Amino acid sequence: MNKKICFSIDIEPDYGGLLSDDKYEGLKDLPKLLEIVKKNELKITCFVTGKTFEDNDGLIDILKEMNAEIEQHSFSHKIDNKNWKKDIQKGFDTHVKIVGEKPIGYRAPQGIIFEEQIDFLESLGYQYDSSIFPTYFPGRFNRKHFPQKAFKIIDKKIIEIPFTVIPKIRIPFGLSYLQLFGLNSFKLFSKIFGMNEKMIFDFHSYELGKNKSYRNLPVFSKIGYFRSQKTYKDPFTVFELFVKYINENGYKSIFMKDALNEAKQNDFSWRWREN
Repeated sequence: MNKKICFSIDIEPDYGGLLSDDKYEGLKDLPKLLEIVKKNELKITCFVTGKTFEDNDGLIDILKEMNAEIEQHSFSHKIDNKNWKKDIQKGFDTHVKIVGEKPIGYRAPQGIIFEEQIDFLESLGYQYDSSIFPTYFPGRFNRKHFPQKAFKIIDKKIIEIPFTVIPKIRIPFGLSYLQLFGLNSFKLFSKIFGMNEKMIFDFHSYELGKNKSYRNLPVFSKIGYFRSQKTYKDPFTVFELFVKYINENGYKSIFMKDALNEAKQNDFSWRWREN
């Protein structure tokens, strides 16, 4: 078996725009991530918002120390952004200025992206997008009809690399879900429904530890993060245990660019269809 996993982290304001103003408490836990990356020789792909770079001098240094692959995650991470084209362009320009090279990969805020945005990404030279959760999220999107593996978008050059979900029940394989349901639940789900040989695992900088900014979340949003922020002694432990679980199951850590190159080699294509 050829098991591979991409550890992809979204580095953005705490709780991805759910707070009234930008906080970056989650960045304090990046040194813990650096430690486990070095210890396990993980390959990390970071999708970073342009504003996060602008607001945090020195962030680029720790990412380089991590030997991370750095890609784009919009400029502001604003949800329902009417000026999305300007935001994507500004994120692209800020990335080039700070990172020193053009990004090839993009991830949309909250995984919300549409074909018109895909076309604009392609015009900027992006080679892949990794925004699609092939599942249903109440009030946000219904992407159950999307493929669960990387695909070439028909009539476009850009490739979509969707997040991994558990087969059949389609729960995303991400740190927030592991913290919410517990790693043992995911082990059980994987035993019953199987595990993908190629996985895109998603997590966020603010999920690596406890944050005072949690107190300022809207009531409904607090529910989703209650267990990680209030019942775990250290939420990062869940990530450490997951890495151990993945290693024990024979997965090799790869960059997103490696997943892109593999997707380019196969012939799986799909026409982009909105709901």
